[in-house]
Amino acid sequence: MLLVGAVAATEKYLKSLMTAALALPGIALGASVLDADDIPLVYKHLTYEEDNLMQVDADYINLGIPINATNDLLVALEYETMSGASPIFFAPGPGGEIIEVTSGASITDERTAASFNFRHFTDNGMLSVTPAGSDENDYESVSVTTEYQWDSNNKNTTYSLGVGYADETVSATGQDLNEDKEGKSLFAGVTQVLDAHSLLQLNLSLAEESGYLSDPYKLTLVDTAILSDNRPRERKQTAFLVRYIMYMEEDDASLHLAYRYFDDDWGIKAHTLETTWNQELSNNWLLSSSLRYYMQDKADFYAPFFSTPRADGIYSSDFRLASYGSVLVGFKLEKTFGSNTSINLNIEYYTRRGDLKISGDHSTDPEHLTSSMVTFGISHTF
Repeated sequence: MLLVGAVAATEKYLKSLMTAALALPGIALGASVLDADDIPLVYKHLTYEEDNLMQVDADYINLGIPINATNDLLVALEYETMSGASPIFFAPGPGGEIIEVTSGASITDERTAASFNFRHFTDNGMLSVTPAGSDENDYESVSVTTEYQWDSNNKNTTYSLGVGYADETVSATGQDLNEDKEGKSLFAGVTQVLDAHSLLQLNLSLAEESGYLSDPYKLTLVDTAILSDNRPRERKQTAFLVRYIMYMEEDDASLHLAYRYFDDDWGIKAHTLETTWNQELSNNWLLSSSLRYYMQDKADFYAPFFSTPRADGIYSSDFRLASYGSVLVGFKLEKTFGSNTSINLNIEYYTRRGDLKISGDHSTDPEHLTSSMVTFGISHTF
């Protein structure tokens, strides 16, 4: 759809340019209804390890189901297991040191999730409706997202509008807790083909959450009392993304550059810079390398501990709400066999520290977080 005007002269190059972009929200990028004779099936297994404390194993299955000449269905299934320990709260130690108190190796959980993306294609656009649901020991969620994309400018420009709604129930193992939360979101984007080798994407998203937004497993030390994590019951968020993708014909490679700005009414402002290099190799191999830097300011109500009570009774010592920086490095290797089958291996290393924040003050980091994630995937079209 989007690239029809440029494909005639650059089909091979654009295919490589779009390798990593097809999964991005708000970009059609040549998406078309599934052929009645083609049924794509993708399987992925993910292993995530965090500081030798937390481990997550997840299996994903994505299946494409052709319906007719203008409709199809994309089904995504997920099963995830989690085990290990997690920080609960922080306390002052000798010499100004901050002591981290963890839960011990006691956390276990299972999660199942499913989504069904129904797509309807017209001559100049695509309408998608995606109901989804997930269930775990202490959390249930049902949601629906609707997005419409349409083309103009000889199909070299694609506009996108989307809305979403989520209804969730939060409980906690070992606690008498049953709380509701809901989320609403609005998305708008435009993707412009600049020339035969490059495109630019701009996205704006707004989101609002209400209800129980605290973490039932986190505690906060306030003076000498240990209190439950208590966050505001409303949160409004704004995010803006700009992404540039360029294919370099002489190198058989594509470069992806992205910047994302995030802001919410909790006081968090965040910046993300990301670059990805996709390199075509001989014998249908593709190597991708990526680097992502992230930094954020702390929430207004965050501190590792509180010497005096706050007047509003709002507290959190969850370091995810602190002022910090992080770096993620990733490598992906993919091999294509014929036109129907491919396998890939993706390895990512992540580190988060207070002093990785390069602008403004950063929070005192009681414990640096490092994690690794390995994903193996195989896809085949029947």
